[in-house]
Amino acid sequence: MNKEEFEFLGITKFHEAGYRGQGIIICSKENIIEGIFDDVFCLEYEKPDEWSRHGTTVMDYIRQVAPEATKWAIETQGTTKNGVLYSKGMDYLQKNAPDILTTSFFKSSDIKEPKKSLYTQLYDKGCFLILSAGNKDEEIEKLAEGDMWKAVGACRFNNGKLKVEKDYAAGPEMDFVSLHNLYSMWDESKHKGTSFSAPLFAGMCALVQCFFLKKTGKKLSHKKMLKFVIDNCLDLEDEGRDHKTGHGLFILPDPANIDISKYCEDYEESGEEDMPKYNTLAEVPEWGKSTVEKLINKGALKGDENGNLNISEELLRTFVIHDRLGIYDLVLSTENSAESAENVAE
Repeated sequence: MNKEEFEFLGITKFHEAGYRGQGIIICSKENIIEGIFDDVFCLEYEKPDEWSRHGTTVMDYIRQVAPEATKWAIETQGTTKNGVLYSKGMDYLQKNAPDILTTSFFKSSDIKEPKKSLYTQLYDKGCFLILSAGNKDEEIEKLAEGDMWKAVGACRFNNGKLKVEKDYAAGPEMDFVSLHNLYSMWDESKHKGTSFSAPLFAGMCALVQCFFLKKTGKKLSHKKMLKFVIDNCLDLEDEGRDHKTGHGLFILPDPANIDISKYCEDYEESGEEDMPKYNTLAEVPEWGKSTVEKLINKGALKGDENGNLNISEELLRTFVIHDRLGIYDLVLSTENSAESAENVAE
């Protein structure tokens, strides 16, 4: 539905080269409507209303850009007592830090303690934090202050031409812009605003991490990720960073032309592409999760001494193929038959 825009942003070339978010966890800090997506984990679904529809659209864009990433929708609201935040969502994120966290929904508590410290802990764990800059001609959201959160503004792509939205937020905290006014698949409608340019940008960052994970076996650090994005920005207004468009519009380069050694100093071209390793069930993409869970429950997958599963993507695809052929169900059936025979003999 967004063919022209995806080709312009380089998303299409990444998809065609096999980089679709595999091995990357991306989370939207908003709840979604239950029953819309079968590949998104959500702690607490919401009934259809203005904000749950908003969160569902945000996740729709993420799914379009990074379809094979592990996708979460987790709100971090809660109650604070004696300086301690009680939040089911934040607790989950602290225990299972995603690679990328994006938000278009803010409350005053997001810039205050104890939440600020908890977001800092996610940042320190390597989570790339992204927020929508705001839609009115006013200061950028307070959450963008400092170096942790990267603020994303909006521009439009129409008939092959770019247009910067002049009446949107501006300020020294602006980091980047991305496209809005794209189609959402779940409601087949176009949506305007930085609420939707931010998740598009976040999905593109997931594709970058997927690329480096496959190529080097490692994800980029926050510093290197930021450098990669800046290096691939199209400057739109004043030379360098400006208050309206930040560093500019992030466009994914052709994967075949990326100089990996520029971001990974110890990288040596081996001639073979390293595949990502999935160490936990949470890291496994949705298309293979039920198969891995089945093998874990059967005791066939137990992990190494540290509990890491170390499943390569190639091995995962083999597991899924075998599972679709019914091989694992046949083995289980045979094992149960053997146990029954032993019981009869006894």
